Amino acid sequence: MGLLFLMVSITGGKYRGLKLHTVPGLNTRPTTSIVRKAIFDMVDVEGKDFLDLFCGSCIVSLEAISRGAKKVVAVDISTRSTGVCKRNSRKIKESFEIVRSDAREYLKRCKDQFDVVFMDPPYDMDVIPEVLDLILKENILKEDGVIIVEKRKGEGISLPELLFVYKEKRYGDTEVLILKRKKGEAGTSPCGGCGRD
Repeated sequence: MGLLFLMVSITGGKYRGLKLHTVPGLNTRPTTSIVRKAIFDMVDVEGKDFLDLFCGSCIVSLEAISRGAKKVVAVDISTRSTGVCKRNSRKIKESFEIVRSDAREYLKRCKDQFDVVFMDPPYDMDVIPEVLDLILKENILKEDGVIIVEKRKGEGISLPELLFVYKEKRYGDTEVLILKRKKGEAGTSPCGGCGRD
């Protein structure tokens, strides 16, 4: 019996409604349409450089392209995932970079900067703090950029001192954090708090 490829659709932009393949099996967890729509309602990616770590099937990458992202890089260590990414990439006119690599190793050698970094690691990996530290250490995030973290609801993470939670949303068992870099000599956030809503 062959592998079953489920299909999901892009929620907005020029490719809205386009159906995409997901990685088969139970080890991957594609970002749901509700969560994807919410993320891109909160973060405008038009004309921005977008990095998708632990990209899975590249659904979020393609959603970003559909909504006008200028440059997109999708990173995943799995050969099966990057294969599905390439299959999905043939459904659109724009090209984007698909990198088969451990996200941490990619960040260590990356020379580019991004306006938006999205990360949705497998829930059992426990790598979010390490990846956030690397993004800052390697200067991956542009000065006014944002980091979007998708994680299990209720999972506590330790944020680097230089980051604060700008927005926080919950959808079922999923929690989305929008992180920004703190500004000011004292390291305080520009809004005087986490700005949750």
